[in-house]
Amino acid sequence: MEAVPSIAQTSILCAICKKKLVVRRTCYSAYLRCECCEKDFPLQEYIKDMDPALEEFLESINCDRI
Repeated sequence: MEAVPSIAQTSILCAICKKKLVVRRTCYSAYLRCECCEKDFPLQEYIKDMDPALEEFLESINCDRI
């Protein structure tokens, strides 16, 4: 069985500092994080901006984490 990544770089920009966000997953949830300003964002805030990296990441995790 192939390991599911726990983090992926996206091209989505942070609403605060305009740096690229990463998508992360934990055992129970997935969220977007700005490594620059160290803020976490719920996925729902950025669904309208979804890029291929976020879409591929979400396809690889269980739906109950979204």
